[in-house]
Amino acid sequence: MTDKPNSAGLVLLALAYCMAFLSGAGFYYAIYLMLACGQEGDLIVPFVIGAVAAVAGIGFTFAAVLKRTSVAGEHILFDTWFPMFMSAVPVAGPFIALWSAVRLIIGRLGSATITSSSGSSRSTRHHKAMGLRGSGLPGGLILLVLASMQPLIVLSSTMPVEAAEFLGISPIENSWDGRSDLFCNSAQIFKAKACKIVNRKIVIRENCQLQIEDCELHLEHAISVQAKGRLSIKGGHLKSKSMAIRAEGHATVFLESLSIKAKNGVIIEDDVELQMSQGKLVTDSAGLRASDRSHASMEAMDIQAPNAVKAEDESTIFIIGGKIHGKTALFADDNAVITLRGVDSLGKVRKSRKGYIHQLEEGESSEAIVKKARGKKALAQTKKDHIERYQKEACKGFIECYQSHGLRGEISGDIVMLVGDKGAVTRVRKMRIGPTKPEIKKCIKDLAASKKIPNFGGPIGILSCKYSGTVTPDSKMLEMNSRFIPSRKSDLYLEKVE
Repeated sequence: MTDKPNSAGLVLLALAYCMAFLSGAGFYYAIYLMLACGQEGDLIVPFVIGAVAAVAGIGFTFAAVLKRTSVAGEHILFDTWFPMFMSAVPVAGPFIALWSAVRLIIGRLGSATITSSSGSSRSTRHHKAMGLRGSGLPGGLILLVLASMQPLIVLSSTMPVEAAEFLGISPIENSWDGRSDLFCNSAQIFKAKACKIVNRKIVIRENCQLQIEDCELHLEHAISVQAKGRLSIKGGHLKSKSMAIRAEGHATVFLESLSIKAKNGVIIEDDVELQMSQGKLVTDSAGLRASDRSHASMEAMDIQAPNAVKAEDESTIFIIGGKIHGKTALFADDNAVITLRGVDSLGKVRKSRKGYIHQLEEGESSEAIVKKARGKKALAQTKKDHIERYQKEACKGFIECYQSHGLRGEISGDIVMLVGDKGAVTRVRKMRIGPTKPEIKKCIKDLAASKKIPNFGGPIGILSCKYSGTVTPDSKMLEMNSRFIPSRKSDLYLEKVE
């Protein structure tokens, strides 16, 4: 190898190392922002810096090799510029870049035969295996970065949460000035502090978190919190021309020292959790409405609305202190539960169906009251489910007695059986069967006496089966009434139920 002047080559080599560092820093910082749920706009600068530095770094590496060694330009071209651009090719690109990166880092190119043609002329040049004298290392590092980018981007896009947890990356806090709409669909965290938010749409979905502190909000549309979104508002004022806050899915909402004025206050649905501490809520219609399996907790809140607090479905609301004033102050519907402690309530208190409202006494736990209320409802529902399952057993097998004996024609029957605590029939109280063969009557009588309800969990009671119509050995056209009537003196023994 022929030595060449090194001063210019060393300068180029130093520049190539600087670009390699910038390229890796830019690209990997962009990947970090993706996994840390940074704002999309923040990704532009590091990706641009990384891309520009990669191109410049490969250029400096190429020039440094030419300056410091006797390697032909066309020889080094296929291990610098070519794999850099090929790295963007899906699937195969990273492997091409990785192969050339290893060659540059090792610092030795193999022999090569390059044939080129121009018009009718054709030339072939043979290049011997050559060492790069350390000049190829920065280019190799850049190609390593480029080879890793495609799989990292795919991983960050398809499995962001798992990848972030594996690498120990926590979500960063993004600032939001409230001057634009906010639509958050990922596990991002946004913070707004001491700002004014006017007529902006705010939609929080997935695992997104929005934290607002000491802000003035003047909205035309409700703040929408969906899926597993989290909203936290501390201090400030919220005014809305329609609804203030609507939470759905598995959302979580925290309100502290917030003054709310809206036509419709706060509506929570599904599996939402809401906590309100201090503050004031003034609305023209509904104050707080909870539905499905939502959970709300309010402390020292002043709520004023024609319909102040309404709980529906399986929702639960805890209220501690504060004032609730309205034409209808409290309304619990379906299976909802509302507990109160030290609340100044003015207005009608309404309950419908199995709704439950309870004023806690000294020493009583709200969780215990809810558990007790839910337990009673669960017991009633279990009893209903059991009875529906039991009554399906009443007529089983009776029609088959007719068909198995080849009967064709009209049939009728009225059979009443007493069921004991083990689910077995203890006595056939009544058996009226229309005129038929003796062997069919015996089949029905034996079957009725031997009936046993599987997986029985109480209560004892009566199985009743009535039927009438026509049968053949292969078909049937019947009116059937199958019932189970539980004994009034019994209850469900849930421990027996599998």
